[in-house]
Amino acid sequence: MPEDGQVAEHRFELAVGDEQVPGLLWIPSGNHEPGPAILIGHGRGGHKRDRYSLGLAHRLVRQHGWAAVALDAPAHGERRDPRADPEETPPRPDLPQVAQEWRACVDFIGSQPVIDGSALGYWGVSMGASMGIAFLAADPRVRCAVLGLMHRRYEQVRLDAPRVSCPVLFLLQWDDARVPRGEGFELFDAIGSRDKRLHAQPGGHGDLPDEEITAAGEFFARYLGGGAAFPAASA
Repeated sequence: MPEDGQVAEHRFELAVGDEQVPGLLWIPSGNHEPGPAILIGHGRGGHKRDRYSLGLAHRLVRQHGWAAVALDAPAHGERRDPRADPEETPPRPDLPQVAQEWRACVDFIGSQPVIDGSALGYWGVSMGASMGIAFLAADPRVRCAVLGLMHRRYEQVRLDAPRVSCPVLFLLQWDDARVPRGEGFELFDAIGSRDKRLHAQPGGHGDLPDEEITAAGEFFARYLGGGAAFPAASA
């Protein structure tokens, strides 16, 4: 259980069908009051403790006092085949399988005394958005989500997007070569939530500005309560 004085990290493992799914839970050190949790879906080639996921998790805990949770997607992180070429990007996961694993995760964290199982949010951009859409379509327990940097080319995304009903903040990069803005607009339009809003910023796929992380914190605070919005990253 690594700690840095403000953040305590707990590793856990879920048995989901024939799969063993490793995950991490971050909570404020010494905090035992139940509070909101944000579920973090990583991008393709990432994992539960990559630099991006870890930085976001610590920011959630340090600046907002919330818990954060991340899983390794199939074929990613600890679930990557050790025989695989480390230079090759892992395959995209089966989205119904991912949804099942995240539902099992929600069951698990709902039993933890430090988490309010009725106050859950989801963060996922790029591949994390496609995984999140599949999960949100299958599980109504998540109250709000930040998604983006994703298109609706994949059949499962097209099927699941209209079934998402929680409030959504959708992030789009205007000059994204991987997800042209028109395709991002199409996915935003397809999402079934009546309460949804879109933020667009200049820049490419990997250029999401810090101010959108701040906006995401304000969005989560609006729907989950408990704590103030994120301050700027330099605070």
